[in-house]
Amino acid sequence: MPADARSVGDFSPREKWHHEFDILGIAMQQHPMALIRERLRREGVITAAQAAKSRSGRRAKVAGVIIRPHRPPTKSGRTVVFFTLEDETGMLDVTVFESVYQRCGKAIFTQPIVTAAGRLDRRGAAPPRDSEGRRTEATMPALFTPSKVEGSQSNGRHANDLGGSSEPSTPASLTADSVV
Repeated sequence: MPADARSVGDFSPREKWHHEFDILGIAMQQHPMALIRERLRREGVITAAQAAKSRSGRRAKVAGVIIRPHRPPTKSGRTVVFFTLEDETGMLDVTVFESVYQRCGKAIFTQPIVTAAGRLDRRGAAPPRDSEGRRTEATMPALFTPSKVEGSQSNGRHANDLGGSSEPSTPASLTADSVV
């Protein structure tokens, strides 16, 4: 092997992740959120695991890969969006009501990774409520296969629904007042 070939350094963790995802269509070694966790921590963003251990009613910022965003029909005709955020520590259900959706809805359906801020609700605590005091809850088990993450090429794959469940998919949820 030529001497100059041995002096070439290894790929950075981010480059390895991008190559792995581009070739395999899935990240096997490292979750994409792990690549940006330190920056998120400095910005006050907590992990899904930290959210699950936080007290109900606490305001928090969380970030992750969006899994299965959907707008089910409601009796009132108002827009409510449910999705799950997945990070390297777990998942967190997020509920977005109409007023927030009007301001932030585009990010939910166009960005593979978002930061959501709002009020945390833990399972077993008082259920999440909308601005009119009505109970809300999301139940969304899902499988993660991102279509793109921070500059990787889109391969057309999207989150894949595994079917319904009567159990909540995460131990905590966030009622968002912003999504970016």
